[in-house]
Amino acid sequence: MADEIGPEFIVNQDYHTHYFTITNKAITLGTMMVLATDPRTATPHGGIISTARIPLGPCTEEITTAEGQVKVGVIGRGILDMVADGSITVGALVELGAVANRVRTVTTASTVASSSLIGGIALETASDAERIEVLWRVF
Repeated sequence: MADEIGPEFIVNQDYHTHYFTITNKAITLGTMMVLATDPRTATPHGGIISTARIPLGPCTEEITTAEGQVKVGVIGRGILDMVADGSITVGALVELGAVANRVRTVTTASTVASSSLIGGIALETASDAERIEVLWRVF
């Protein structure tokens, strides 16, 4: 997968990690995770846009094989160096994009209506596929 948020892309080390269960999935470090249907369970974002895909944040661990049911850390708050899905202006609210692990400007009425889909605030301007610092704050 491309565009993961790895440790080298965490701008500051003052971030908050929360733990979620994943089931039978190999996950790359920095993969953006979303809330699954089971309680306190996460799944990779994968570029799917839906009001049911509540953003959590990047995974802090590498799961190399499907290891059954395990707990993984997810960064819920911090300044992250992410990748833009389309152009983004400084100060814009961002949500998960249509490309896995990317963020885009909040434009859909469903996201505006459901603030739980907003991932953070752009701290700079970026073009499509460019790295961008985002104040990630979903919790």
